[in-house]
Amino acid sequence: MSISPSETQNIILGVLSTHSHLSAKEQSRLCGLKEHSFRYGLQRCFEQGLSSEYRQVNFGALGLQTFNLYFGLGSRIPTAALDLFAVDPRVVWLAENVADCRYEATIVARNPTELLNLCSLLTEKTGITVVNPTWAIEIEFLFFGDRFLVPTIPLQVTRVDLTAPPIPFDALDLQILDQMSSQERSSTAAAARAIGQPTASVEYRMKRLISQGVITPPLYSTNVFALGFAECQILACFSELRSSLHEEMVKFCKGHHTVFKLVRAFGSWNYKILAKSHSIEDLVALRESLEDTFGEALASTQLLSRRRIIRRTASLAHHPEIAPKPLDAAR
Repeated sequence: MSISPSETQNIILGVLSTHSHLSAKEQSRLCGLKEHSFRYGLQRCFEQGLSSEYRQVNFGALGLQTFNLYFGLGSRIPTAALDLFAVDPRVVWLAENVADCRYEATIVARNPTELLNLCSLLTEKTGITVVNPTWAIEIEFLFFGDRFLVPTIPLQVTRVDLTAPPIPFDALDLQILDQMSSQERSSTAAAARAIGQPTASVEYRMKRLISQGVITPPLYSTNVFALGFAECQILACFSELRSSLHEEMVKFCKGHHTVFKLVRAFGSWNYKILAKSHSIEDLVALRESLEDTFGEALASTQLLSRRRIIRRTASLAHHPEIAPKPLDAAR
């Protein structure tokens, strides 16, 4: 059952998602609310499950590539296959879509061979075949926030470059990244308790990891499933990769308030646009606008409507391809 948010809640959710870097005092000013009213409304949004907090890990800084895999499963009852995907430490995101490419996984690995190995392992252990897999290597993220809730809000863009050179890290860094990227409401104190380390040590390391671009400060995503809104992805493959294309794509996304994230990639598609709105018709119109804007330069587009998120968590401490340095050798 969906929840109908009030106009004030819409404003709070929109400001929280687009301007998470601001203090509560500054956010309340953007909302036109007193700070105590903003804090109360924000708490209510969290209690109702209308917004979730997350942090984006830059896996490139750990020497890994980020692969986005779309696939079907050759079984009417794919539970065993999904369960295997959901516990594999290489899989950090798993979702179900309403489309031929029914499932989507984000897999972090050093090379594409690991994708094939994972698909082969799935078939070997469950007898279920991965059908029509397509993938791309993600290069860059641009976060615009959930502007569809408050279209007039000032634009703030958060960029994550996934091609950044690797940095030194140790096992404790990985444990902290796992905790902070997997919690619904990330807290350094909670992370410290979970891994048995002093809060001050975890706070120090978190500041360092953020300053090095390994993980973002908190970002917030509106729960469209709880609100009865629509969310989709548009995979865009270009036949012409002109030098100005990226700048044009960014400009296009900035000009459409339904877009909350743009992913630049290399592989079966060049860009992935993620969008939210009050209705699926708005998202279909977004795809049509994309095709009208870029015309013959576009080879193909595919619109995927998301049904549910199955997994959103990292398990870097158990990743088979990561070899962290000893604690005292990484400093």
